[in-house]
Amino acid sequence: MATPKHFRAVTPVNDTQRRFFKSDPPDVESLLAEQEQFVEVLLGHGVRVLWAAELPDCPFQLNTRDVAAVVGNDCVLGRMRYDVRAPEVDAVIAILHHYRGDRLRPTSGSFEGGDVIVDGRVVYVGIGQRTDSRSIDELREPLEARGFSVETIRLRSDILHLDVALNLIAPEAGLVFLPALPDGVPPGLSSRYDFIEVSDHEQQRLGTNVFAIEPGVVVADQRNPRITEQLIGRGIQAIELSFAETTKIGGSFRCMTMPLRRRSL
Repeated sequence: MATPKHFRAVTPVNDTQRRFFKSDPPDVESLLAEQEQFVEVLLGHGVRVLWAAELPDCPFQLNTRDVAAVVGNDCVLGRMRYDVRAPEVDAVIAILHHYRGDRLRPTSGSFEGGDVIVDGRVVYVGIGQRTDSRSIDELREPLEARGFSVETIRLRSDILHLDVALNLIAPEAGLVFLPALPDGVPPGLSSRYDFIEVSDHEQQRLGTNVFAIEPGVVVADQRNPRITEQLIGRGIQAIELSFAETTKIGGSFRCMTMPLRRRSL
């Protein structure tokens, strides 16, 4: 994770920021308070939280999900779409030195971890605003050599990342904002997961972007009570927190975390 204490409302880099920054930008103290309560929940569930190096010149550093994606024992480093976020990748390098595995990184196009969802040996990658086909074409061979298959998911042009449109939250459950996926949910996912459909209104509050702490336990935004009800109905515990300030930046619970270890179920 990374602290939001250096946030400032610079030129917006996504539609959500354009909606809020001019008239109602996030308050830094509120961002810190929201993150603190989230961290308390994580620590209470036995999660070890590591902190990226602080970069005062990176106002959006708190969304660490985008800087890399762990696939198996290896880490794919981001190639950020916007220069203002490019240095964020360097802030996690020192942490990665403590972990085994290779470091992969595309040399062309753009690639951000928020567009990656790993489902067993399948890596789903959203193609849209922040990740393009050039980077995936380059990464496909080394990932396939490690036993993974790579499938791309086309995103609607205004969708920031795959994880604000689709999220796997339990062994057989997921969240999806269907209008964001022109080609629908890939068959490999729709046949295995029971997806809760998120409404337009819930999508504006990033309703898909919950964080699964462990199988059957997720952290969700308290402003989306219908989603919480749907989760509970499927036997999933939903820990509701206030995250209204953080979502103004364009990310929520999943975006704020970049997991380093993944346990197979």
